[in-house]
Amino acid sequence: MKIILENLDWTKKNGILIIGICLSAMLIRQFLEYYRGTLIYQYGAPLSLFIFYGGVFWSFINTLQLISKYKTDLKKNILWIFISAIPFLYIFIMMTIAMTKTV
Repeated sequence: MKIILENLDWTKKNGILIIGICLSAMLIRQFLEYYRGTLIYQYGAPLSLFIFYGGVFWSFINTLQLISKYKTDLKKNILWIFISAIPFLYIFIMMTIAMTKTV
């Protein structure tokens, strides 16, 4: 694993880190439901939302950086661009589904 990560630049490593941050914020939010009505839930729920949406924003910025960095080799690095864009695409697709859903 160390050999694979040594060959990656910081924008590609950030793509992996962003997914980890967003997933951990989602898990924290899920586990906080057991503490509903307590001080832990009162402070943990907004914090987990802040971390999640911060990760989504970071995903958008990192994806733009990857696209601008690899303009010439876009086909070669499309996988890393997609990996970096997963949290942003998740929110975009879920919002599209929610807004087009009929009652």
